[in-house]
Amino acid sequence: MSRAPGSITIHRDHLETALRNLVDNAVRHGRGQPVDIGVTDRNGRVEFTVRDRGSGIPEGNRARVFDRFFTTEREHGGTGLGLSIVRAVARSRGGSVDFDTGPEGTTFRLLI
Repeated sequence: MSRAPGSITIHRDHLETALRNLVDNAVRHGRGQPVDIGVTDRNGRVEFTVRDRGSGIPEGNRARVFDRFFTTEREHGGTGLGLSIVRAVARSRGGSVDFDTGPEGTTFRLLI
């Protein structure tokens, strides 16, 4: 059983932008299925998880998802900035962002 999340100090706009980018991606790639969002304590830090039920990130794209301007959605308005912004927010707070992906979906973990 996980404990209640810890406390963080972060500018509201930065946190909102990071989480909005993760949720928007999950909705866009989740094949119309519900998106799971979680918040847990990780050794006094706060970990946000966002999980979709899409087909996963293709292996050839996995190493590039956090690169600025990398997108597979340009024809649908994607700029390729969303996940690079998430990474920048995480790093600015001494945190990290990573993911697990497979044919049942993708889970992003934002640790701040």
